[in-house]
Amino acid sequence: MAVLPDLPTLEVEIVVDGEALKEYDDPDPPFSAPNTITKFVEATSGTEFSIKLHFTRDFPQDYAVKAQVLLDGKRVTNKRYRIKRLSGSHNIGGVTSKDNDDWYLQKFRFSELDIGEADSQPANLELARSLASTGKISIAFNYVKNHRRVAPRDEHPELKQLEGIKEQDLKGKALSHQAILGTKMSVNARSRTRSDLVSAEPFATFNFKYRSHEALRADEIIPRSPSPIPLEERGVQNLSFDERGQLLERLLAEPRVKRELPDDDDVAGGQWKRQKTKYIEDKDGAVILD
Repeated sequence: MAVLPDLPTLEVEIVVDGEALKEYDDPDPPFSAPNTITKFVEATSGTEFSIKLHFTRDFPQDYAVKAQVLLDGKRVTNKRYRIKRLSGSHNIGGVTSKDNDDWYLQKFRFSELDIGEADSQPANLELARSLASTGKISIAFNYVKNHRRVAPRDEHPELKQLEGIKEQDLKGKALSHQAILGTKMSVNARSRTRSDLVSAEPFATFNFKYRSHEALRADEIIPRSPSPIPLEERGVQNLSFDERGQLLERLLAEPRVKRELPDDDDVAGGQWKRQKTKYIEDKDGAVILD
């Protein structure tokens, strides 16, 4: 889970199928404000995800809290938590909307980007601007006061699937997915509330950049697995029984180089003369080389 060093009483994580996604640090993090933290997580195409917030018992309870969720740079929902709810866990798994007297829920979902090969056409500037914010889930927290109910309005949130993406539009970023909203599901009527900010600046911001496993490896967010040490270089005492068998098979399969034994005439001064003739013995017999 992501935790700010100066605010350990608030924890945030991305959850899929009831399990928190493993978080990775940026090996080359950009400068950010002390009240902001950024982690990487792995996205799987088509999976629904939610945002889990956890306020510990020691979280400050002077004001209520508003959590604003942005997906790929677009504000999709606000959640307000009164002081009495600032202890325990809360999940934000989608967006509720109203259409006349009907209420709907659309869950958050990862969707793979369809990226075509680069061509000679210039980058699509409008698309490039959208892609600049793609691949990031942000949750900004503000203290609020004067919490009150308001009349709900009709809302029609949208997160459109990006189309026509070419390699040149990515501008070198290893993007793989975007966030979309799932199919509308009918839910019971909800209430709407409003409040006033204590301060315009969030007291905490959590960013989660999501990528496919391959993209995380390409950006070296996930370290590459080290190359295995060849059996020949590990020492027999460090090999398992099966590995020793594999090593023996390799050695037996290799051609062996032999020299002919010298005749008596090849002896000079009690030492063998250097032999010029050798042969290679393999599975099919011996081949004599001059």
